[in-house]
Amino acid sequence: MTILELYETEKNYTSNLLTILEVFAEPLKELGLLTKKAHSILFPHQLIRLVHQHSLFLGRLEERLHNWHHIQKIGDLFSGFKEDTRSGLYKVYLCYITHFPHLFEKLSKISTTNERFRSFIQKRRQEEPACQRLSLLSLLYNPIQRLPQYLMLLKTYSKSLDPHHVDCEPVQSATASLQRLLFMANKLCNLQKDRPGTIKLPSTSIPLGEIPPDKRGSRDCPMSSYSSDRRVDSSNSQPAEQRKPASQRKFSTLLNVLTFISVKKKRKKDREKTNSSCSNGSSCQSQSHTE
Repeated sequence: MTILELYETEKNYTSNLLTILEVFAEPLKELGLLTKKAHSILFPHQLIRLVHQHSLFLGRLEERLHNWHHIQKIGDLFSGFKEDTRSGLYKVYLCYITHFPHLFEKLSKISTTNERFRSFIQKRRQEEPACQRLSLLSLLYNPIQRLPQYLMLLKTYSKSLDPHHVDCEPVQSATASLQRLLFMANKLCNLQKDRPGTIKLPSTSIPLGEIPPDKRGSRDCPMSSYSSDRRVDSSNSQPAEQRKPASQRKFSTLLNVLTFISVKKKRKKDREKTNSSCSNGSSCQSQSHTE
């Protein structure tokens, strides 16, 4: 079941990446609604790399599923997330994650000041089926959300494997690679917080997944909780420890928040499955009330 979930979510993820390029990036370039610099910030070259690599990944995963047998492997398909691989997904994701705050800042500014751009992306969201009613920001946030999802799916899959199964070692290696990638991305994001000339990460005492719909944007994307008035510290030459923060609240760690959201969604999905299977049995219902 976990393998099918991996396949279905990967198919949707790859489709969303293509939607960013085909529905938004290419038409905006043709229409000239953005400057060349603004376009490169909103649609960094890493997106093209991600589309290419994940299209290959999806094709290989689909081939494994069509030829599934009891000693089939999937762990080796994640070799691209290792630091020293030729595909370079490790570096691509690191670059995209550390670039994202700058992307968000630019998207917020253009959406406020450029009415033609704002109308264009709103119309595309409503009329293009490929968007699935997702905003451009939500689609651009997908690559950041995907990494914790991979980790969760692999951990669930590994629990179902016999200790001597041929896929145990590849899955453990893939899990370790993803953990290293998430750790390094989190480290780089934390370094960005106090470095002059960079954008601060979000500061909030409320878990991003719990922010009500009427506060700072849509629930489609937790990053919509970023404050629109964040400043770039380009002129502040004081040491980081001497600069007083805008508030005394601690910065939320980006990837911890992502993991929290993914775990929460997974638990909710599990509860819905349990309730659905027990809906016709009084014993199940009584058990559910007891819990």
